[in-house]
Amino acid sequence: MSKTILGLHHVTAITSSAPKICDFFMNKLGMHFIKRSANQDNILTYHLYFTDDMGEPGAIMTFFVNPDEKSRQIGNNEISRLTFRVPSDAALSYWQKRFDRLQVRYEPQIHTQFGAKYLNFYDFDGQQYALVSEATNRQTNVMTQPHRPWRYADVDEAHAIIGLGPVTITLHEPKAIDQVLTQILKAEKVTSTADQKYHLYEFAHGGLGAQIIIHSCGDNIDGVQGYGGVHHIAFTVQDDQALAQWQDCFHHHALPHSDVIDRYYFKSQYFRPVPRILFELATTQPGFFIDETYEEADKKLALPPFLEPERHNIEAHLAPFDTK
Repeated sequence: MSKTILGLHHVTAITSSAPKICDFFMNKLGMHFIKRSANQDNILTYHLYFTDDMGEPGAIMTFFVNPDEKSRQIGNNEISRLTFRVPSDAALSYWQKRFDRLQVRYEPQIHTQFGAKYLNFYDFDGQQYALVSEATNRQTNVMTQPHRPWRYADVDEAHAIIGLGPVTITLHEPKAIDQVLTQILKAEKVTSTADQKYHLYEFAHGGLGAQIIIHSCGDNIDGVQGYGGVHHIAFTVQDDQALAQWQDCFHHHALPHSDVIDRYYFKSQYFRPVPRILFELATTQPGFFIDETYEEADKKLALPPFLEPERHNIEAHLAPFDTK
């Protein structure tokens, strides 16, 4: 199987509050809270997963819950904005009205970037998101086709979120990551703005669900990671064999990387295309229903088998919360 990167798999950000982020994603954005688990690298904190109806790669947003961290400081050399795809331009107007009703902060001006229309909005931590219209999306990659929205959401299905969209990375100097994206990861550099401040890259002809936007910023002040910021971006690869091929590739190019890690719901490998930016490769299988049924999802703390011996200690440190 080819090691081709097929598109976005998930994005992981940091939040200050488990119940608040669940309310925001379930009740405001209408996404499926599919898994409450522990952060496998910091097991005494939550890791929460929000997805489409069935938890498919390309429609997964996850959060580490770290209330003791400081708020993220916006700056350079960071993953700066996340987006979610909606079916049409009309959907953006629908969301403006919904955000007004639900008191979600957003920028009233819909703007166009690389031919697609965007509506910027924010959560209670100031995390920077946008909705992007599929109206002009062009893709031939089945991994990035529209996803089925969560069946129990109160969002009009004709306007609901149908997957992840382009992720923006703000960098002081974009040349280094350009080389990694195009020469190693085999992304296509599609176009740039006339002022050369924004550059669009796409994997495997996947359209909006497989795009990265590099924002070239002259500011020398680096961003500081914290709640309200992004931890890493994950990209989809097919299977274990693909990860093994990427392991060899990263070693050949002397790109800093981890070993392959079994996350139970998928297998992963981490690397830094440039300092301060963390990427992950993640497999499509086995998925979130390996240990729970659809109706059981999110109701209790789900732990992979290798963390079960720590369950009592983990549960003692994680404040329980209910969802509505």
